Amino acid sequence: MNNMSPPPRDHNKGPAFNPDLVDELATKADEVADAAGEWKDAGKIESNEQAQKANDFLSGARQLFKEIEERRKAQKQPFLDAGREIDAAFNRVKEIVERAANLVKPLVETFLREEEAKEQARKAEEERKAREEAEAAERARKQAEERNDVVGQQEAEERAEAAREAEAEAQKAESTKLDSATGGGKRTALRTRRYVEIANVNQAMLHYRMRPEMTDLLLRLANAEVRSAKGNPIKIPGFDIKEERKL
Repeated sequence: MNNMSPPPRDHNKGPAFNPDLVDELATKADEVADAAGEWKDAGKIESNEQAQKANDFLSGARQLFKEIEERRKAQKQPFLDAGREIDAAFNRVKEIVERAANLVKPLVETFLREEEAKEQARKAEEERKAREEAEAAERARKQAEERNDVVGQQEAEERAEAAREAEAEAQKAESTKLDSATGGGKRTALRTRRYVEIANVNQAMLHYRMRPEMTDLLLRLANAEVRSAKGNPIKIPGFDIKEERKL
């Protein structure tokens, strides 16, 4: 009896990229890393000649980095193209289904809203009747108390308690649920979706002023504005514009 499990699907499939190309680039990267270590061990550039050689090293490292990135993109591009083709094909079909559902969805929403309105009206009427019954029971209790009718007081208190329970039950909010006609669909109900709109942008920013996300957003906006100035003088309220010299 053979107890060996079947090989996994695509077990003989090769890597998604060219490993020989990666090995070739990795060898070049190792050479750059070794050279960088030698420069670091030297500790300091002592002459213009050394600086020029270091500059050549940086140029070569940048060029290799650019080559690796270009090769990476070239290796990945067929997969990106294939992914876009797959997305386009499936998304077109999904869009048909979504549009079809969106034709019917408002009809169901309207029906459920109308049913909820009817249920709320029914609950309100039940609540009104229960409240009136509780008030009537309270009056009966007082009348029984005035004539020293112990049995009447007990009955009136029981009526009042039952009325209060009915009123509390009527106040419970319940959403209208829509079942499936065939049993194949899921039970549906309207959901409450909460969302916000900015009413006062200054107050909103003041509220979130200590959040790091707010700081990051402001820095991104300001840096984008500085870059768009392309070196020309610029002032941005609330920001100090700094300059530094670096490669």
